[in-house]
Amino acid sequence: MTNEFSLYPSGVIRELMKQIRESQLTMPSSELPASDIAASPSAARAQPTSGAPIVAVMPLQVQGLDLSEHWVAEGIVDDIAAVMSAFRELVVISCNSTRQLRGEDAEPSRVAALLGVQHLVTGTLHMAGALGRLSMALVDARSGALIWSQAFDFESATLFQTQELIAARVAHTLVPHLNGSELQRAQGARPENLDAYHLILQARALMFELERTSFEEAGALLARAIRCDPYYAYAHATLADWYNVRCFHGWSGDMRADSLELLRAAREAVRIDPSDARALSLLAHHLVVFEGRLEHARELIDRADSIAPNDAEAMMWGSPTLTLTGQHDRAVQRATLAMALSPHDPFLFRRHYFLNLACYGAGDYQQAADWGLQSLAVSPNYISNMLVTAAALVGIDEIERARHLAMRHRMLQPAFCVSTLIHRQCSATLDFRKRLGSHLIKAGFPD
Repeated sequence: MTNEFSLYPSGVIRELMKQIRESQLTMPSSELPASDIAASPSAARAQPTSGAPIVAVMPLQVQGLDLSEHWVAEGIVDDIAAVMSAFRELVVISCNSTRQLRGEDAEPSRVAALLGVQHLVTGTLHMAGALGRLSMALVDARSGALIWSQAFDFESATLFQTQELIAARVAHTLVPHLNGSELQRAQGARPENLDAYHLILQARALMFELERTSFEEAGALLARAIRCDPYYAYAHATLADWYNVRCFHGWSGDMRADSLELLRAAREAVRIDPSDARALSLLAHHLVVFEGRLEHARELIDRADSIAPNDAEAMMWGSPTLTLTGQHDRAVQRATLAMALSPHDPFLFRRHYFLNLACYGAGDYQQAADWGLQSLAVSPNYISNMLVTAAALVGIDEIERARHLAMRHRMLQPAFCVSTLIHRQCSATLDFRKRLGSHLIKAGFPD
């Protein structure tokens, strides 16, 4: 069944997901190298002081299933909670605490008082013959206001095979709405009156305006968030991402110093929370880029996959690492699945860019250009995407469009030269560097 609520956007991606689910991204667990990850007393804290929202996933209402089959609904709830719990910006109440809350006990204000939550995830599972529909909603437990709702359709016969992916898609769809609701709540408040979580939300919104003044303001907010809660791994991971943008958007006055700060922040995030899949993947990528530590990076990616196999952001960060190391098919698979799981991410242009990069590495220049142009349509000043898109356009002989991007890039980064970029890509395969350098020079970027 295909409509605007369908779980997967195309048959191609559905088949790709099937392949990934069956074997290709099921990674063995590996021990983390002690050089980058040490046990931290703060990692065991049950309740952060960061101000992160507390969420309860409520039992589903079930229609069209026998009582003996209601365990299917419980499995979906458990999977949604498991995926959401991997998002370190949230606190998710154990399903054991919500399983018996039904009827009047499930009324939002009662649940808020009983469990201390701010948000509820509610839903209905409806089965009708060969078709099923999962209708989900996000509710403000304090006011009872509906924040978000959406339906996901599927074929009943595939439910057992796709249950985890259904749950992951639900989680990745509702969490941005939760963050958006909290960001709106924080608008207008003075920074000194905000907790770490809300400071980070504001910082991320400013970061990806990709405007210099807003970007520097975001850095100041992240520094304040870390002062508010030095043991909040999400704050350190976001700071690492801030340095990533600073380094690769041409705003770094000292690339070496900023790259060291980036790695320090990423390592601190992993030290505080060794089971944060996103921080592990982010650290892995930058260990390849700045230190060329390929084997170590693979170990971290494998570990992230074993911890949170359906986390779209962890998949996203793993994709360019695989591209640079020549594992192009896996890079495309990861980026494609990350996109399919999280199609409503507020910073979707970054996912478009990572898929652009993965397709370019694989030699599929048409697909790379298509994804890159989609990213540019949303964020025309995203430098990293501009470069790879121009290279992909040369690859499909659209030289004039590539030259237009080169001229625009020169206005934003007048000191840029291809040789410096290729030198910084020393960890990438020789083939990747040769192709990228050649295409950029043909596009009109200065050598």
